[in-house]
Amino acid sequence: MHFKSDESVYEPLCSEDNTQSDFMELVCAHRRLRKITYCLSAALVVLLISNLAFITKLTGAKECRAEPFLTFSPAQEAVEYEVVKFHSGPLNNEPDDIYSGPPSPVVDQAWRDLYEFGAIHVTPDIASKLANNTEKMYDGTESIVGIDVFHQLHCLNMIRKALSPDYYGKEITENKEVHAAHINHCLNSVRQSLQCGADISTVPFNVQQLKFSSHPLLLPTFNVIHTCRNFRKLQEWTRYRWTGELIDEE
Repeated sequence: MHFKSDESVYEPLCSEDNTQSDFMELVCAHRRLRKITYCLSAALVVLLISNLAFITKLTGAKECRAEPFLTFSPAQEAVEYEVVKFHSGPLNNEPDDIYSGPPSPVVDQAWRDLYEFGAIHVTPDIASKLANNTEKMYDGTESIVGIDVFHQLHCLNMIRKALSPDYYGKEITENKEVHAAHINHCLNSVRQSLQCGADISTVPFNVQQLKFSSHPLLLPTFNVIHTCRNFRKLQEWTRYRWTGELIDEE
């Protein structure tokens, strides 16, 4: 008869008394060290997985905050950023620029050149992506939309003119009630646009000697650098798609 041999491997039991041989004590010590190593390795793996999950969640949250939901605009393809130093004028000992000068035909044309082409035509597929419905143009093919920065500049120009009624009064073709409503609309529209854009560039304070005062004053300095969307590039993009409609039609 043939007996099947038992091929199982048995390890000797370790006891806590002092009856074990030196060799067995060495074997048992090695076995305990191995178990401790396994436990520490498992704990380390769990800790690493937990930290990785937390970091991934935190990073994802930061990415969501950094890239909020944006309403679609066809002009997004024209957005490009640049560093611009603002012009402050006499409040920071600089001369007026063309937009700050007293009323004149040259100043008026400079303002109109900023925004008059703000209405553009868009194809039906672009119109379908807009957050708000817009009507088609007179030919019934493409739709018409305005780019809001140009509307805001129009409104600011309206407010500028309202500050010089003696010069611009004869230009106003709206009746007084409509004109007052138009100016109020423009004030509130520019306010909302400023809040929407929420420029967080810092304004430093410096001691300045102005011609308006007899002694130096600690004042905000407004001719500082900002990170801005490239306005000229947006102008070029819009001019190419202009419908020919004028924003200024009082």
